Amino acid sequence: MNESQSIYVSIAMNPNRNGDAQGSIGLSVYNARGVLVDESRIRVLEVESNTELELSALVEALSYAQDGDEVFISSAFCERGYNEWLDRWKAKGWRKAG
Repeated sequence: MNESQSIYVSIAMNPNRNGDAQGSIGLSVYNARGVLVDESRIRVLEVESNTELELSALVEALSYAQDGDEVFISSAFCERGYNEWLDRWKAKGWRKAG
């Protein structure tokens, strides 16, 4: 089994005068010993909302993630979804409790 990693992802968004927005995603990956093993910055030229950018950031983080890794993101929903709820969602076949 691979060593677990901690993946930190952050976003920044800047609306322009036309109502469009641009954003950036920053991603840092640390191994279990706390050593930085990878980092990247991704520029997103068109984004509708902060929520869209957070979900895009989570997708980028998940491209690095493996079982046992932790993802940290400013969005509480995204972070809890991955770190707390994902195993239950999978076990239920992606269906709601009801």
